[in-house]
Amino acid sequence: DMNNKGFKGRCDLALPESPYCPKIRVRSDWNQKYGRYESDQLSQINEAGPIIYSWGVHGNTREEVTEWMVKKFQPLYDDFQNTIYQPSRYAFMWREHEPQHFNSVGGVYNGGLTACRSPEGGVFDNYRNEMIVEYLRDNGLMDKIPILKMYDALKPLHTFHFDRDCTHYCYSPWRYDLTWHGISLGLLTVLGGDTPVTA
Repeated sequence: DMNNKGFKGRCDLALPESPYCPKIRVRSDWNQKYGRYESDQLSQINEAGPIIYSWGVHGNTREEVTEWMVKKFQPLYDDFQNTIYQPSRYAFMWREHEPQHFNSVGGVYNGGLTACRSPEGGVFDNYRNEMIVEYLRDNGLMDKIPILKMYDALKPLHTFHFDRDCTHYCYSPWRYDLTWHGISLGLLTVLGGDTPVTA
């Protein structure tokens, strides 16, 4: 987990005997230079597959989310498309961040809250994922970058946070099924031209 302080920005999960997914590469941009590490360190000539990107809940305003997409994500995506050998070997996808479950308006963190429960009034503020969809749509990327849906399915799981961390560790065994199902739908979108998966 990237929230583990021992995570150094990269790891590879390998199962060489698997005919379907022999390797998963995990990269964090927290201690990597934007725009280069994906193309320099991820792509290898004999590999192909989906690339799943997410920024989590690091943007704390709508403006901050959009600014990050413009200044960080777009250069990274453009660099990847323009510098690696046959970028079409990869299917770029975006994974929604999971819901926060603070006892506040919208469930988002606003300082000093640790009670993991449904937000006031039962209404969740999903502005980060909404801004990602808006950015991808406005920049003609919705048909190129499918979105893996996670947020709505995990809203009821406010009791699944570990150690009263109402942002991270919202874990359920079937949350991984959501991810793999989303990847399958994303591949259908990219390879088959189906209607893009949207939030």
